[in-house]
Amino acid sequence: MNIYTQIDGSETGCQKITLTADGCKSCPPPPPPPPPPPPSPPAPKPCPNDLSTSHEFPHLIVPVDSTNPNQEMGTNYAGQVTPGAISSLFNFDIPAADDQKKCTLVFLFPTADQLHTSSFTIDGPGNVDFKALKEPAKNTTTSANCPDTAVDFGTKQLSPGNAYTITSFPCPGGKALGYGIGSKDTSLSYFQDYNPCAIGLYMLKD
Repeated sequence: MNIYTQIDGSETGCQKITLTADGCKSCPPPPPPPPPPPPSPPAPKPCPNDLSTSHEFPHLIVPVDSTNPNQEMGTNYAGQVTPGAISSLFNFDIPAADDQKKCTLVFLFPTADQLHTSSFTIDGPGNVDFKALKEPAKNTTTSANCPDTAVDFGTKQLSPGNAYTITSFPCPGGKALGYGIGSKDTSLSYFQDYNPCAIGLYMLKD
């Protein structure tokens, strides 16, 4: 390949030339590729139970305090337990039309970030005892006149993000059922709420 800076008509063939740099620079390297897009956020965790089946919300929640056995604490919207002191009683009214359906008592315990209109606090290993009462509680029930235990279902170690089946049985249509929760080593307080995600004690029916 020949390079000409000037043509001299009197000469033919190759001619000597001198190339000099004038300060021009080579083209810059191409820019680096853009960084990859950030990963998509993880999909939200499903609720422990979305209450998509027929169910009953507790129609009465009454805390009682064994350290103040005659104190009437009245109805509440929260379930609460403290070690060896406060426990909570729950009533469920089973409609007559649900007679002999399958009733399942469950405790639903979502994580804090799954709750939209509720909250909870828990301190301790999470050991909570569940029991059936011989009769329903009243809004005037105290620790001193609390109904006796009919069946003790034992202890569940509660941990956020889980659902716990307490017991299943044929639904006794037209009756009110009473249950209680307590603990020897754990403090738990939560606002009973069916909004996503549901938290607390529920009776499922199918």
